[in-house]
Amino acid sequence: MNSLSLLAEENLKNIKRVICFASGKGGVGKSVLCSASALMLVPRGVGLLDLDIHGSSVPSIFGVKGVPREEKGLLPFETRGVKVFSMGFMFDSCPLLGSEISETIREIFAIVRWGKLDFLLIDMPPGMGEEILEILPFRPQFVVVTTPSPIAWEVARKLVHLLRRARVQILGVIENMCMNEPRLHDKVLRLGLKHSWVRFDPQLDESFGEKFPPPQLSEDVNRTLGELGIC
Repeated sequence: MNSLSLLAEENLKNIKRVICFASGKGGVGKSVLCSASALMLVPRGVGLLDLDIHGSSVPSIFGVKGVPREEKGLLPFETRGVKVFSMGFMFDSCPLLGSEISETIREIFAIVRWGKLDFLLIDMPPGMGEEILEILPFRPQFVVVTTPSPIAWEVARKLVHLLRRARVQILGVIENMCMNEPRLHDKVLRLGLKHSWVRFDPQLDESFGEKFPPPQLSEDVNRTLGELGIC
């Protein structure tokens, strides 16, 4: 085991649960659901790690910006009871390529100091790349996010099969941005997974910052956390 792996284990040893919000494709609202879930889990110890290297949304959702403070490593920002660290704080205009991505993820886990947490929620990059493999040593659980779109669901289904091949626990599937009723309930159950759903919220864009999440989203995410057994 190399030095970065040892440091990462030390930084994460006081975290009870690591839960990754993942999606096969972008644009399904994964970052919004991950961020809202973190706020719903307060006042328990909650951290939110935004690993979306090429399109970090968490800083904008929370209205947080700046450079992380250094103190024997990097300290996450603390806002509204949530410890937040985003790749966007470090790589706003210089995207990473190839092996740089895996190396940077290892370094982030090694140098960010979370302290004691009940939950560390990770906003994963969209897709099915090597980022998932970098997370596996930390024994994460996964939530798969999709929309009712048949195209989005087909990609999410492939992600479920990939995660099962990797032998990780999948807590369930969230069907996001539903206009009326969910469409994927039976399809998710046929995969042997729990299903939950969140309504499309027209107030979402105006809520980013201190007003996030809007009331409807708060209600739906609270229900979803219960249905998936997160709290």
